[in-house]
Parts: sequence; structure tokens; C-alpha cells
Amino acid sequence: MKPRGKVPSESVATKVLALDAALWCSGFAVLGDQDGELFTGGSIRPRGKDRARALAFLWRCVSCLCDAYRPTAIVVERPGGWARASTHSSQATIEALAQARGVVWAVAGQKGIPCHEMAVMEARGRVVCSGRGGTKEQAQFAVRALGYPMVMKDGEVDGDYVDAVVLGLAHLWQIADERVGRGQR
Repeated sequence: MKPRGKVPSESVATKVLALDAALWCSGFAVLGDQDGELFTGGSIRPRGKDRARALAFLWRCVSCLCDAYRPTAIVVERPGGWARASTHSSQATIEALAQARGVVWAVAGQKGIPCHEMAVMEARGRVVCSGRGGTKEQAQFAVRALGYPMVMKDGEVDGDYVDAVVLGLAHLWQIADERVGRGQR
């Protein structure tokens, strides 16, 4: 994977790499400052079904994104209630998600970049202004209404990319709220 998009200028104070991390398809977006300028986004999809190679590929891609865009923070999806509900996810799915998240946290640690987590439902709630979180469709509508391009996957909007944009925006807005609370900018 070679990052595409514009390289952020040094004047951008906050650059967030947001990841909806999973083993076989991880959505990502690199956003800047509280206005959420999009530098690049898409999805990381390893070929084949070898778990070790897929994790190594994810490591290389996340590392490459960090080197190319120099984020000041990484935000990764924290599993929500769906991961605890045995009827909605298998043990193998939960393990694969944990491994992919571990790769992201390890890259962040290696690069010295603070890593944060947020549940996608919490992030959707912030972006679509809903206390309970929003649906995938509401998140897609909000991302499109905010002027972000839609990334397609198999003829449909890439939901992993949309969730990454939503995670990044929610994190940037949280940072802005914290700065206001401290009397900064």
C-alpha cells in the first residue's frame, strides 16, 4: 500500500490517523486539526488468508502511513457491545480484531505516537449528533454532508473507511473540546 493524498503541511498542529482496525479489512483516514481536513483515506486489505502475513501487512501499512503523514495521535476503534454479545460475533472474530488492534498499538508504541481508542458508536453519536450513536447509514450521510469523498468497496460505500473518518472527527472534536475547557485556542 502506497499512501495517496496530500502531505500535511507543518502548520497543521494536530494530525490524527484513525483506524477501524480489523484483520482482513481496516478502514483508515488521516485528518488534520479540528476542521477535519482529510489528507488520505481508504482501506487496507491484505491478500490471501494467512493470518501472520495479514498482520505483517497491516503493520507495514500502518507504519507507512505514520512515516508519510506524521500523525500526532492515533485513534483506533474500541470494541463496543457487539464484541461482548456472543450471538453477534464469534470467538475467532473477536480474536482477529484483538490481534489487528494489537498491531496498531504496537506500531504506535514503536513510533512514539500516543494511541487512543473510542467505540465507533460513541464516535457516530458525536458526528451525527445522536446520544445513542448513529446507524451506518447516518454515519455515511454525515460524512458525505461534511464534504468527504466516498470510498467504494465492491460497488458499495466502504463502511470501514466511513467509520475511520467518524472516529477521526470525533477524536479531533474531543481534543478541541478539551482545549476550550482548558482555555486554550
